[in-house]
Amino acid sequence: MRELHPAMTGLRPAAPSLVHYPGIPTLPEGTERYRAKGGGSVVMRVEPGDRVSVIDSEGGQVCEISFLDEKGRFLAAGLGTAFSNSAEGLKAILQAEDESAARTRAALQRRGADLAVAGALCIFGAGSTPGSRADFTISMKGLLIVAAPASAMSPEAQDTATPIEIRIKRSLLIRDYASALPEPAADPVEDIRIRAATAAAYFVRAGEFIQIIDVYGRQCTDFQAFAARKVDKGLDLALDSTVTRTLLGRSYPMPGLPPRPSTATSNRWSKSSRIRSGVTTLSRLPAIRAITTTWVIPATSTVRIISTLRWRPTALPAARAGKR
Repeated sequence: MRELHPAMTGLRPAAPSLVHYPGIPTLPEGTERYRAKGGGSVVMRVEPGDRVSVIDSEGGQVCEISFLDEKGRFLAAGLGTAFSNSAEGLKAILQAEDESAARTRAALQRRGADLAVAGALCIFGAGSTPGSRADFTISMKGLLIVAAPASAMSPEAQDTATPIEIRIKRSLLIRDYASALPEPAADPVEDIRIRAATAAAYFVRAGEFIQIIDVYGRQCTDFQAFAARKVDKGLDLALDSTVTRTLLGRSYPMPGLPPRPSTATSNRWSKSSRIRSGVTTLSRLPAIRAITTTWVIPATSTVRIISTLRWRPTALPAARAGKR
């Protein structure tokens, strides 16, 4: 019998495939990542036993770390170390009118903190190398504040402002619901908890902001919005996937700022409509009746309605007035 495929000799046997381009790295279970932009700040709720790593990603960036206990007192004991200055960098940052400064100011005011007696631990600086890190273990429940002080950059100097990365390894994988919620951008009018496999309807007035929060992660959530005046007339036309494709040019929202829609398409929905995607969705909408639905994954979502903000979102372009 003639062998159509004779055995090949002198060749190396086939080897298993190798990963030449690894995928996007994922964080270990129970680890959260935050980012304080250069010249900005970030606040995070922490629990006893949480391990915090602060990383100077690009090097040469000063960082201030402070801790506020539940009674609104600045306590270095929460970090397990001593403060090295009076948080002058943080105080300068809080004079700005951007989003991170407004969120940090609101968090401090909510707890009755006195900035006159504030303290902070200063780490890193002009001599720190890229990837420099400092590790802390939280000893009490409270608020962790990380600031990346920076002055206005000059074209003649090497004084760039770069971000600081914060990683928190949680001592408890499932925290209580209130502790898991992030700090609101402003005092909320209403917080609505939507449990798994349920739906909730709520009324939002013109000019209010909606924040939909995936509290524990990996929770699928549907969001629909109806113009209230048209619902009263029996015209319940939702903000659905068709409108998403029309406004964003894609089937699913993606991180980042979508391109500005044309006047014709923006008029189809409302006078002022912008959506920013990511961990949270922040939208400014006309008066609507909204419905948020969670799927059958055993988790929950929170809808937070905010009436007024002390800052104007710089990442979002000004809404263009249209005709209905």
